[in-house]
Amino acid sequence: MDFFTVPRARRAIIYTNIMVFLGQFTGINAIQYYMATLMQQVGFDNKQSVFILLVGGGSLLLGTIPAILYIEKFGRRYLISLSNKSGSQGTYIAGLIVIPSEIYPIYLRLYSMETSDVTLFLCSFLVTYFFAQIQEAMSRIGLTLGFYKGIAVLGWFYQILFMSETKNKTLEEIDIIFSQPTNQLIKENFRNAIVTANDFVCFKWGKAFSPVSESNIFRKENGHKTEMGP
Repeated sequence: MDFFTVPRARRAIIYTNIMVFLGQFTGINAIQYYMATLMQQVGFDNKQSVFILLVGGGSLLLGTIPAILYIEKFGRRYLISLSNKSGSQGTYIAGLIVIPSEIYPIYLRLYSMETSDVTLFLCSFLVTYFFAQIQEAMSRIGLTLGFYKGIAVLGWFYQILFMSETKNKTLEEIDIIFSQPTNQLIKENFRNAIVTANDFVCFKWGKAFSPVSESNIFRKENGHKTEMGP
């Protein structure tokens, strides 16, 4: 019942499962499963289509390497956001695995991760099972550039506004973050996004990726906000 009665737990499970839903509905699994068929539809023969499928799978595997190497340096939120827009789905999927495991309360983590796993596989099943019907209804261009890209753009804004950065945060600090009311959390995330974007534009990359300054700013501005209100 804490999922529904404790605001901190409720926010974590809602935010995370919406993120998983949006991530799966970008169509990454469906496109990977139907890659050979899609390549045949655009004119490749069977052998070439299978080869492209292998290349796509290898690219997905290689895409997880940047996440492993840089997720602690660049942070979860911005690495996922950039990979979502740029198409590096291996990095994106790796981030989807890391974030839920960090933001759930410890005493609910086992059950919370089960809900995220169910959401992930259910969405993957739905997108894959109905792929052919959706493609027929929307056309190939409408499905990929319209529906999937539309979900990706929506997910990008969602991650920027609703998902807080957990890099270099202790479990206590993560509890503080998700104990904030939703409107306060959105304002904080939006302000942090503006500051980080400004650092990128001004080539202040050391400041943007500095774990020391980030932690100091967090403790200074958010350390006192421990309310548990809705």
